Amino acid sequence: MVLLGTALVYAIPTGLVGTLGFYATMYYVFPGDMAKASAIGFWSGVAYALMGIGGVPVAAWFSRKFGKKWALTYTLIAGLVAFASSWWLFTPKAPWLSVLCVGLNGFSATGLWVVLPSMCIDVVDFDEVHSGKRLEGAYQSTFTWVLKVGMSLSMLIVGPLLDTLTGFDAKLGGNQPPGAILWIRVLFAGIPVAALVIALILVQLFPLTQEKMRDIRTQLEARRGLV
Repeated sequence: MVLLGTALVYAIPTGLVGTLGFYATMYYVFPGDMAKASAIGFWSGVAYALMGIGGVPVAAWFSRKFGKKWALTYTLIAGLVAFASSWWLFTPKAPWLSVLCVGLNGFSATGLWVVLPSMCIDVVDFDEVHSGKRLEGAYQSTFTWVLKVGMSLSMLIVGPLLDTLTGFDAKLGGNQPPGAILWIRVLFAGIPVAALVIALILVQLFPLTQEKMRDIRTQLEARRGLV
């Protein structure tokens, strides 16, 4: 439940940020200039992919060095810093800084999706010790379903947020009222930061430490041999 909750509160803001990031780029960083916004979007995608790949070995090293729980904690803190930095890095004064912000998001996101599924396997081992059954399929299908629910909810939420809370009006193009732009920026930074704070609290409740998992593996191997 802890891991599912962490995944859910991460999946919703991630979906929201994708859309809100487009609006922040299009109407704040480049007010109404689709060509420049598209160019930045391309390089942001490249930065997300490259720094995301770089996040994999870092997350693996942290897991081996400090344990998965602390690796996930550090990854969530990195994500919190990355999302919060959008307030300063998404700026018309230095548009290319937004590429760095998106890259940092990729770095933390990839690390999270490396560590979190690995922790789910620890839960499977824990369950096998107590139930005698190996249920990877049940756990994985539940985990995937929760992620899809979170992403779907984010798509349902983002439209009403833009329409009712920010005052955004697509008919105005790049001439949006200052209040609408401010609210887009607040939501773009604030929603994921709040969600990641909740995720950090949840992760601290996760009871399977390195020591406990070593004991569980010893029990499983004594029961059915090395795997």
